[in-house]
Amino acid sequence: MSEPGAALRPRRAPRSGQALIDAAAALVPQLRGAAVASEQRGWLAEDTLEALADGGFFSLGVPQRHGGTPMDWSTHIAVVEQLSRGCGSTGWVMALYYGDTWIVTKFPSAAQDEVFASGTGRISGATTLTGTLVPTDGGYILNGRWGFHTGCPGADWSLPCARVMDGDGTREADEPRFALVPMGQMEILADWDVFGMAGTGSNTVTATDVFVPEHRTIALASIDGSVQIGAVGVVIGMARAAIELFLESLPGRSITYTHYNERREAPITHLMVAEAQLRVDTAQSLVAGMVERLEACERDGQMLSADARAILLAHKAHIFRLSREAVEIIYSQSGASVISRSAPIQRIFRDIEAICQHAMHQVHTNLERYGQHLTGVEGWVFGD
Repeated sequence: MSEPGAALRPRRAPRSGQALIDAAAALVPQLRGAAVASEQRGWLAEDTLEALADGGFFSLGVPQRHGGTPMDWSTHIAVVEQLSRGCGSTGWVMALYYGDTWIVTKFPSAAQDEVFASGTGRISGATTLTGTLVPTDGGYILNGRWGFHTGCPGADWSLPCARVMDGDGTREADEPRFALVPMGQMEILADWDVFGMAGTGSNTVTATDVFVPEHRTIALASIDGSVQIGAVGVVIGMARAAIELFLESLPGRSITYTHYNERREAPITHLMVAEAQLRVDTAQSLVAGMVERLEACERDGQMLSADARAILLAHKAHIFRLSREAVEIIYSQSGASVISRSAPIQRIFRDIEAICQHAMHQVHTNLERYGQHLTGVEGWVFGD
């Protein structure tokens, strides 16, 4: 198998974080224009991939010693938000690439040197424990099947999580571990056929008796769960896009079967667009608090406590809910024409409904954990 990302090497010297944010915002029109092609293809359009490579986006979060651009949480979320204003699938792929890049920076230096040799971080991961690692001389033998392997068609490396079994593979012998495997050693099943987030290429990936050296594994428990947080930029970006597109559509539009010849003059329009925007504003305020907590931990060299994770994940889930509600409000006020497949708002609506089904971002699951924290009841939080 040829190297998946061979044609996507960075085309320019690393940019600053702010320069990448600005570049992402400038890409919005192009990403919107390519969104239909990405959806139909089931993976990001070639023009989108070229633009991301040309802009240096695949280098964000890669260690500077490997030619990358430093990534703090503010930059991570802001870049993803801008990309998602253009295309939710693009934003989601990059959010997960950045999150998985961050995980790999926690691996031993030898593994980082292998993964980041190209100066990019195109890593497709999965945290579901649907595979096994059996110890062998110098490492492990990996077998398994992982669904929703976002970005796998363009990734250089796969980062599945698996249970560590005893020598004969009959019982668990140690805590689960992440394993780094060249994507060419995995099999990608072309089974991504969905109604939302269709351009993310989140196919199932399988491993059959793949050897993984010890230095290319790390304990799941060593990752504190903050890696999920960058996804908030995706839903906020999509909600912003829905509002922008709605406002752009208003001039000259009436409300059928009413006396409003201008939709923008109707009180219902004013009320609903304000409701949607307030949800986005509230979500953005929560992000600021999350970033402050995360960056304080980074400065102090500490992992998040279980209580801090419960709070962050609850806030993250609420951001997903607020963003989803904002899109639903805009969709409901957009008239019958919005159901046309050529209407961008209907794709945003489908995409955000799909992304909110993700197990890690389910509102009630995360609120239950937050409630356990508030009431002093022992519970489990991702990263424990």
